[in-house]
Parts: sequence; C-alpha cells; structure tokens
Amino acid sequence: MIQYIIRSMRISQWVKNLFFLAPLVFSKTLFDADRLARATVGFVLLSLISSACYLINDWRDKETDRLHPEKSRRPIAAGLLTGRAVLGAAGLLAALGILLALFLLGYSTASIFALFFLTGLWYSFRLRDVEFLDIFVIAALFALRVLAGGQAIRVEISEWLLAATFFISLLLALGKRRHELLILGAGARRHRKVLGSYSAVLLDQMIALVAAATCVSYLLYTLSDYALLKFGTDALFFTSPFVVYGLFRFYALVYDASRDESPTDLLLKDVRLRVNTLLWLLAIVALIYGRRFSG
Repeated sequence: MIQYIIRSMRISQWVKNLFFLAPLVFSKTLFDADRLARATVGFVLLSLISSACYLINDWRDKETDRLHPEKSRRPIAAGLLTGRAVLGAAGLLAALGILLALFLLGYSTASIFALFFLTGLWYSFRLRDVEFLDIFVIAALFALRVLAGGQAIRVEISEWLLAATFFISLLLALGKRRHELLILGAGARRHRKVLGSYSAVLLDQMIALVAAATCVSYLLYTLSDYALLKFGTDALFFTSPFVVYGLFRFYALVYDASRDESPTDLLLKDVRLRVNTLLWLLAIVALIYGRRFSG
C-alpha cells in the first residue's frame, strides 16, 4: 500500500515547487548558507503539502480519471487504494508540512502554506468547475509558492517576479486545458466538467494572448531600471531567446495529439525543454552573481 501512496504523491510534480526557490535566486542570496538552508527546508515541506493536495484531488477524480488514457493508470483511479488510506495519508502530509513550517520557518510561512492547502482543497471540490476561475486559481497557487519562498528567507518579493509567475502559470493551465480538449474530444466534458465551457478556438486565443504577455513582460523586466539597479547589469536581455524558445516548444507539446500526457507533465520529460531551462538558469545565475566571483 505504501508504494501506491508514494506513487500517488506525484513526486515528479514537486518540480513545480521550484517557484518557491525563485526569491532565493533573484534576491541575490543563493549563496547565503542560512537562507539556502531555510529555502531547502521550505521546499521539502511545501512539497509534502502539494502531495496532500494531489492525493485528495485524485481521490475526488477517481471516477473521471478512469476515462483518461493516462490518468486511468494512477493507483487511486485503478482502485489500488482505499479512501481511508488516501485521506489519512493526505491529512498526515498536510499536518507535517504546516506544523513543521510553523516551528522551523515561522508563522508567516506556515500561514501561506495553510492558505495554499486550503486553496488547493477549494479548487479540487469547487473552483475547478468554474470557467476562467479554474485557471486563475492555478496561477494563484503558483504565486503563493513564490510568496512563501520570500517569507521563508525573509526577503521582499518584486512585482516583476509575481507578474512573471502569474503569466507563466496561467499559460501552463491554459495549455493543459487545450491538450485535454485535443486528446479527449467529445468525451472531454465527462472527464472534466469545466471543459464543456471552453472551446478550442477560445483557448487558442487565450494561449496566444498570455504567451505574448509572458514574452513582453519578460523583455520589459530585463530592460527595466529595476533590473539594472538590482543586479548591476543590463545583460539580462540576452537571456530572452531561452524564454522565446521555451514558449515555442510549449506550443509544440500542447498541440501534439499523439501524446496522452498533459503538457505540464511533458515539460518535465522533454529533453529540449530541460536543456533550455538549465541553460537559461545558468545564464541568469552567471549574470546575477558574476561580480561576486569576479570581484
């Protein structure tokens, strides 16, 4: 049973919680030992809470997940776990994450973790069935990750970082909805009620709009006085090709009907995107922290 619970925790999805570490990188404190330790602890605790949300979400979705070519293979959808085991594990993970955050990271971080968990529950049981609100809640959960990361290491969060997080996560949510429509076809509404409120044309237009906003906001950020004063360099603009390529590759995955997995899952496995993301991150770290080592 334990192996099925571990599989249902979706540990591979913990990569989404890397947004929690964004304040550590962009506050120029990546090599501060104390802050790095606090951020690492927070990442692990937030990941436990995320897994609690996944367990509850999968339990609620077990009937509709059986209609999905990929999700039907999950342990809960396959009937390998009881409700008592699933909900018990979820409660334990959430309690551990929030209580340990309270003692190790402070009240503010623990409060955001609790809000993250409650929002995740609200999404699973109600908000995900409301058109537009479903994708905005997903974006809000990513924003909470960033806010919690800032609180954990006691640094202020810039509006630029929150804006970038919002647009990127909104794009991921829209891409997931579009891919579901693509592979499920007429059965989309049976799998997820809210899909009956979206059309392919509408989602295509929204994806194009948000992708453009993501690209423009990143370009403006790299050219802003804020970035120049904060990092002491105007060379961040030269990292923009990585962002543009990432958006192009994301489009290719969203509209690939031969893949059953959602684009958010494919993002984790796609070699081109992984290499592109790694190169972007290395470039960012080199530009932000270069003077630290050259000096």
